[in-house]
Amino acid sequence: MRTKVVLFFIIILASFLRLWQLTSLPPGFSADEATIGYNAYAILKTGADEYGTKVPLAFKAFSDYQAPFYTYLTVPFVKFLGLNELAVRLPSAIFGILTVVIVYLLVLRLFGFQLLALLSAFFAAISPYLIFFSRGAWQANLATFFITLGFYFFVVGLENSKYLPFSVLAFIASLYSYQSPRLLVPIIGVFLILFYWKKLWTQKRAILVSFILGLLFFAPIIFILSGTAGQARFKGVSIFSDPGPVNRINQLRGEHSNPNGFLSKVLHNKIQTFAIITIRNHLEHFDKDFLFFKGDPVGRQNVPEMGVTYLFDIILLPLGLIFVFRRGLLDKAKIILLWLAVAPMASAFTFQTPNALRAANMAVPLVIVSSLGAFWLFEVISKRNMLAKIFCFLLIGSILGFSVGKFLHQYFVHLPKQYGLEWESGFGKMINFVKENEDNYQKIIITNRYDQPYILTLFYLKYDPKTYQKVDKQESQIDNFGFTMISSFDKYEFRRINWQEDSKLKDVLLVGTAEEIPKNAPVEKEILFPNGQPAFKIVST
Repeated sequence: MRTKVVLFFIIILASFLRLWQLTSLPPGFSADEATIGYNAYAILKTGADEYGTKVPLAFKAFSDYQAPFYTYLTVPFVKFLGLNELAVRLPSAIFGILTVVIVYLLVLRLFGFQLLALLSAFFAAISPYLIFFSRGAWQANLATFFITLGFYFFVVGLENSKYLPFSVLAFIASLYSYQSPRLLVPIIGVFLILFYWKKLWTQKRAILVSFILGLLFFAPIIFILSGTAGQARFKGVSIFSDPGPVNRINQLRGEHSNPNGFLSKVLHNKIQTFAIITIRNHLEHFDKDFLFFKGDPVGRQNVPEMGVTYLFDIILLPLGLIFVFRRGLLDKAKIILLWLAVAPMASAFTFQTPNALRAANMAVPLVIVSSLGAFWLFEVISKRNMLAKIFCFLLIGSILGFSVGKFLHQYFVHLPKQYGLEWESGFGKMINFVKENEDNYQKIIITNRYDQPYILTLFYLKYDPKTYQKVDKQESQIDNFGFTMISSFDKYEFRRINWQEDSKLKDVLLVGTAEEIPKNAPVEKEILFPNGQPAFKIVST
């Protein structure tokens, strides 16, 4: 009974940290979130996505070809809550809360210690990594839940074979939730078979059912990966699309007296070069700065001055690993250690590492290893006299409270001020003003200085999907990674503002940045970032 009460309050804590001010923090609303919301709206209204494709297995989304699960999951939320930020972010928050519950069940099943399971659930509830990706419409957060669920059903299935098919289905669900598991999950599957083949061999019927289910639901993924969607995504983010390493190889070969000789080809080649890059990228996810001090270098995936874990984990993580080996728990912990070791693998094959988003599933094994360290620490303290125990627990409580408090302060106070631009803060307010005045203008030109303004405009206008599906969509490539945007629809046009030329237009509403609209311009409305800097300037011509 006491355990259930403690777990209940942990779930309440997890819920509070994921739901409080959900619509306003993160600040603004990203283009990725908007495309999930608008396509869910389009599916709800027409049964097709923004491009008119019926029941797509990959949503085109700027030629990014996003995994479909989150979008379909969002449809009922849009149905009952309307097309807004809450409807889009709430599924991620709910599955983030459920992840805390599954962590508890997984650890309890693996190790059998009630206190350890509660500690793991508590650490998952307060984890900066898990909280951050639960508070936005991050597909990776959904995938993290399903991977965790897959491990749980696998562990249960080793004792009761009827749960093994559920493990396969959970892992397969992660493949439809986000891109990274499409590389990661097959690798995990191979290792699980190698680790437990003797037990699995005795459960042939369950294995056969699992294999058939896996093959049936994995087949569409193979189709996606071999088609335009899979190739476009891979080319967009893969290290193999970067010409830099190949240019470096050619440069190094050119420094040999015989550039095409045997020695130059052995020492300088693609296999060796890309292997080194991949290993380096992988190890960067275990770097101290990423874990404890700075986090992800990408602003939209970062909390200012915070790693993806707490600073006290710099002690608890090594303690957890030592505890596993000292107590002979390797056989029980090997699944968690395997998971932690391979979690960043998909991210390692992409640019911009370490990448907290692409390696988001590593948050769970980090939490569990840290909890093992805390469990051992509690064991050691419990053997001391009462005075020592009181002192130690007060000290630990103070460190824990300060750490969580600092994270919340950084997230709720400083993140909006520092990363308003990255989250396109102010776009909703801008569109609300534009919508109130659009009938007065023949054309509305909105800057494309920020990410994918067309989808955010569709989202906030709640533009009729049936009408938009009929629009002749003029796409233009906007970056070196193959991502595209829609240049215009209806009376809306998306491009950089050229003030000298555009100010001469008649009956046009210009929406630009402070750099595009001069200070002496007759600004009708100015939208500010949370830090007080101008996000948009709106001018009537």
